Amino acid sequence: MIQTVGSSQLWHYRECLARKHRTDPISTLHELHYRASQAKATTNSIASFLLLLHRISLILSLISLFCCLAEREAMGYWREATDIKGPSGFGSGNTAEQVTEGIDASRLTVIVTGGSSGIGAETARVLALRGAHVIIGARNLEATNAVKQNILNSIPSARIDIIQIELRLLSSLKSVRAFTEKFLAMNLPLNILINNAGVMYCPFKLSKDGVEMQFATNHLSHFLLTNLLLEKLKTTVEKTGIESRIVNLSSVAHVGPYSEGIKFDKLNDKKA
Repeated sequence: MIQTVGSSQLWHYRECLARKHRTDPISTLHELHYRASQAKATTNSIASFLLLLHRISLILSLISLFCCLAEREAMGYWREATDIKGPSGFGSGNTAEQVTEGIDASRLTVIVTGGSSGIGAETARVLALRGAHVIIGARNLEATNAVKQNILNSIPSARIDIIQIELRLLSSLKSVRAFTEKFLAMNLPLNILINNAGVMYCPFKLSKDGVEMQFATNHLSHFLLTNLLLEKLKTTVEKTGIESRIVNLSSVAHVGPYSEGIKFDKLNDKKA
């Protein structure tokens, strides 16, 4: 095993060896040279190690940069690929205001579930901008009232009502019926139903009706809500002559489903 020494130790050895030099100068010089070589080797090893760390850091930085550039390129390609214009001339790159420009929605009554934030809030705002009577169904009354106030600040003539509905309870079919009863009690027409509310990536849990939470909230609850309001949609068409619409929001996740499809027999299986 080779013992290494630092420069401060080397000076200490020199002082000790100076005494020995008077009696045995040749061996003293050899030992001094050996110690100096050891110190130099240690310094070179440290320098090499630091250089290696620097190179590793540089490589990692370059990898990170390339990943960022690749991600930006992929997102740009994705936006270009998905922004396909439909028969209307609009695509995913257009805004709600662009799509509804010039439309008079003053004769329409619209329900928007999950209108306290995000797409739901923007949908409610633009519909109100075009004159529609908007009914927002949302869990968080504080956030929804803030959305309503923001809309009224920019559109003083906006017609907006709020019916509270607990998003987590939306997975309960009982709460869907309660929401429907509150709306029907308002004795309003219904031209458009926008099923926007939903949950995503929630921990595995069963609803009060014993169904996996995400499937119950995003699918079953809106299926029931649509059926409970279907008669109102039909009668509104008969009375106003305006064709009704039902809009179900989804996501781009539909482009990459499991090849075997939904395993309905294992829907409530946590391990499935």
